[in-house]
Amino acid sequence: MASDPPRPPLLGDPSCLRRPPSGQEARWYRRMAGIPWYRSITAITALVVMSEAGFLGVLVLVPRLFEVDALSSAARLLLVILPIVYALVVGASYSYWLVWRLRDVRLWRFAVLNDHYFFDVIETGPGVRPSALAGTGFPKNMRIVMRAVFGRHDERFGEIMVGRSRAMRSETAHRVNLRRPFAFARMDLPAKSPHVIVRNRRSPILSLAGLSTGTQVDLLPEGDPDHGFTVLCPQGFEQEALRLFTSEVLRTLWISARSCEFELIDDELYVYFAHSTPLWKPEAMEQLQTTLALLSRRVVERIPRRFDSEQALKLGAAPMHGTWGSPGSSPHRVDLSGRRIINKDGVSAMTWVFVLVFFLLNALVTVFVRFVLPILLQG
Repeated sequence: MASDPPRPPLLGDPSCLRRPPSGQEARWYRRMAGIPWYRSITAITALVVMSEAGFLGVLVLVPRLFEVDALSSAARLLLVILPIVYALVVGASYSYWLVWRLRDVRLWRFAVLNDHYFFDVIETGPGVRPSALAGTGFPKNMRIVMRAVFGRHDERFGEIMVGRSRAMRSETAHRVNLRRPFAFARMDLPAKSPHVIVRNRRSPILSLAGLSTGTQVDLLPEGDPDHGFTVLCPQGFEQEALRLFTSEVLRTLWISARSCEFELIDDELYVYFAHSTPLWKPEAMEQLQTTLALLSRRVVERIPRRFDSEQALKLGAAPMHGTWGSPGSSPHRVDLSGRRIINKDGVSAMTWVFVLVFFLLNALVTVFVRFVLPILLQG
């Protein structure tokens, strides 16, 4: 079979991602993204250094102000353990934050050099702003925080958007939804499409984010199942779904995007992939663009601009937006009211606090019994 002719990259040349960000770029990023000065790299670094220096100064003054030799062995041991634990916790937290900030600076550079818009944070949901995203990963009844969102309008494919969904929380003040974050890419479709989800059986994204599918038709296209995808669609749209996602298309996607999941909904196409996907590296960005180009050639271009009367009637019955799984949701959508990893209201924040405190106390008791208690008994 002849290979598809090469096309220019959908998002731009990823070679600019190779160079590490400079201090000047970090400052430009903060200003252009509207980040306040107290959240800048310089301010956070200064705060961490002063915190570590202040704690170190206290430890230096303690032996001068108190008789350390008069303390018990356990107390002297704590004077050694506490600074180490404090330094490790503060250093690890700062390193994690700094690494992700510098990754976002690289993505900002890519966006600027390729004429994209860029947003450091976008928050949508009840009480904030309505979400324009119709994908299953962005329920209307949840507050969603997206980070490092960039994109542009392409003459051939409409708007293309890429970003990370870092957190989801319920509209109630006392319950926090700790769903697993994910990254995504979105493209416009030339016409309204039946709702189709391509689920990854080996590397699930939506299900681990608490959005497992319930009542629907599971389709496994004819041929050898030498891929890990399952096509989900509402009853009555099996032929349309298999026409778009054939066995050949799924096998090709399994080669180029075996850790992704896909969705067609209304006039939008979504690619969901792991939150840790290194889009700040040229190879990963190039792979994402290859996947989007493949979907545009093999799937998007197969969506008919016009439907016959039966298809138009079925598609016209489906609302453009809605809360999936609710009593008023359309029967022509993949229903999400069934098997969920977690409930739609999320898990109580206090539940997670109690779990963390339980494990922390267990760890402290273990350290005390195995290390501190023998010293005290010997003393």
